[in-house]
Amino acid sequence: MSSQAGKEGKVTVRASGGSETALASVRAWTVNNTAEVLDATVMNPSGVTYRTNIASFLAWDGSASLLWDNAADAGQALCVPGNTLSVVFYPEGFSAGDATYSGDAIITSVSRTASYDGLVEMEVTFSGTGALTTGTMSV
Repeated sequence: MSSQAGKEGKVTVRASGGSETALASVRAWTVNNTAEVLDATVMNPSGVTYRTNIASFLAWDGSASLLWDNAADAGQALCVPGNTLSVVFYPEGFSAGDATYSGDAIITSVSRTASYDGLVEMEVTFSGTGALTTGTMSV
């Protein structure tokens, strides 16, 4: 089994009709892919006590932690709550054959944090709308 260093990761965003723009100063990102589960358990006089579940809707969400860029970084400027963006997460770099996770997402929140002895940081959260696609770079 091979491992991948996270230092080569990247996140890009694109507004409708715009071009793909990298989020500057990304320190970490997360993508969650989930399935809603419905309880299909029925009464059972034979005493079986296990629940029965079935998969329902799929969903995805994610977040990116970055250093805030006061130079009006184009990618960070697109991250406004309520905006729908195309988002691509690159876990291993930006070369041909590298893995990608992509989809359209609504920005659900943007927070900025500062402390007297630290850097100003920014956290952006996304809620997917539609499918999360797993692919590879073709460049």
